[in-house]
Amino acid sequence: MSSRFDWLIDRLINDEYVEDIEHLTEEEAKEVLAIISSRTGKTYTLIIHINNEVDGVYYDAVLDTDTKNSVLFEEWDNT
Repeated sequence: MSSRFDWLIDRLINDEYVEDIEHLTEEEAKEVLAIISSRTGKTYTLIIHINNEVDGVYYDAVLDTDTKNSVLFEEWDNT
């Protein structure tokens, strides 16, 4: 995976929540999650919040402990 996601991976491992991330495809999110799981030895759900605002679309990421690795996209309409 490209080093462009290293900061995101580190922040999720340390903080479990990151605001204003760049858009991730499902494949990219799965790769990020796989790296996090590999580094920590734990399994998680990586939740990507898609926030539809009046002035644009913003993305946040939440790392939640789970029994298996999965990626969930949740869309929020805040307009």
